[in-house]
Amino acid sequence: SDLTARTLRPARGARGRGRGIPGGARLVPPRPGGWPPRLDAGGGRMTTLLWIDVETDGLDPERDHLLEVGLLATGSDLEPLDGGVFSPIRFDGPVDAFIGRMHGPNGLLAECRTAPEADEVAGRCRAYVARHLARSADMLVAGSSVSFDRRWLDRHMPGLLDGLGHRSLDVSAVDEASRLWAPDVRAARPDRTTDHRVRHCLADSIALARHYKEALWDRSQG
Repeated sequence: SDLTARTLRPARGARGRGRGIPGGARLVPPRPGGWPPRLDAGGGRMTTLLWIDVETDGLDPERDHLLEVGLLATGSDLEPLDGGVFSPIRFDGPVDAFIGRMHGPNGLLAECRTAPEADEVAGRCRAYVARHLARSADMLVAGSSVSFDRRWLDRHMPGLLDGLGHRSLDVSAVDEASRLWAPDVRAARPDRTTDHRVRHCLADSIALARHYKEALWDRSQG
C-alpha cells in the first residue's frame, strides 16, 4: 500500500530427512495434499515467494479498515505459479478526503460496497496459502514495504501467515540499498504503473524485483 507515504494517525523452516529422488537430492516429507512437490532447477524442493499487498483506509490496523487484499505466489524466478487471490472486502463507511482521492477514481470504494465479507475473503486467502505451503520447501513473504502489509494481515486475518518464516523479501529495501550503493542500477529501474490497486501494486513490485535480480545477481553469475 502507498499509504505509508502519508501520516494519517500514529500506528500503533527446518530441513528434514526425506525420500530420495534421482540425482541424489533429498526432499522434506510433503505436507498433506502437497505431492508432487515443486522442484527447482537443481532438483531440490523449491522456495516459494508469497507476494502480498493490501489497501486500507488508514495506517493503524487496530482502528482502520482493510479494503483490498492481494496474494500471488511465484518461484524464485519471479514467474507466477497461478492467478493468485485478489479481492476487495466489504466496506461502506466514511473515508477522509485523501482516501477518497486515492480510491474513488480507481473504483475500489465502489467495489467495496458490494464486495465479499472479510471472513469469506480470509477463507480464500488461507486456502491459497495452505495449498502453496504444502508443495514448498520454504515460503517467504515478499512485497514492497512488506512489514506494513504483513502487520495488517496478522491483525485482520490472524494465522494466515503462521506457516511462513519471520524473514521476508522486501523489494523496497533492495531499492534503498541500490540508491546507496548502485545508483546507476537504480536509475534504470522500471516506472511505476500502479493505480493503488493490489494487483497492479504487486505487478510493480515483481517488475522491480526482476530488474534488480537481472541487473545485480543474474549478471554477476553470468
